[in-house]
Amino acid sequence: MGRPPVLVLGSPDDRVVPAAALTGAARRYASAPLLFPGMGHDLMLDACWREPIDAILDWLEKDPTPALG
Repeated sequence: MGRPPVLVLGSPDDRVVPAAALTGAARRYASAPLLFPGMGHDLMLDACWREPIDAILDWLEKDPTPALG
């Protein structure tokens, strides 16, 4: 079946998870992190929450992996 796609996203300004950890996690899964500068750890609670949500939805729409089920 192969490896499933992995999306790593966060903020380089996160005080909980350093940007290096995001980059390392993405590299581990042969991906690139989606970074949202100026946002905190809780992306979904930030005033600009639509940016990461739109990025997630775009990523899901582009995923070539067929749905399981």
